[in-house]
Amino acid sequence: MLSGAEKLAGFRPQTSDIKLQTMSTVTISAQDINKLRQATGAGMMDCRKALTETNGDFEAAIDWLRKQGQKVAAKRSEREAKEGW
Repeated sequence: MLSGAEKLAGFRPQTSDIKLQTMSTVTISAQDINKLRQATGAGMMDCRKALTETNGDFEAAIDWLRKQGQKVAAKRSEREAKEGW
């Protein structure tokens, strides 16, 4: 008798069996990402994530980036400077 792992070892799901969940249906163009990069100076992937998280809302994406930057700054402020000035 085969164990559960042995039964699944040869299992290959069909493409129709795989369902992908999308967070939103908003499409974000490269021009939108570039516009946000020019306005904020943030990285491309950060801008893409901000626009995705805010469903393409430009002003909300700027606020999202600002909040993320504050989180990163707070983490780094706790570090002790061991070398340098």
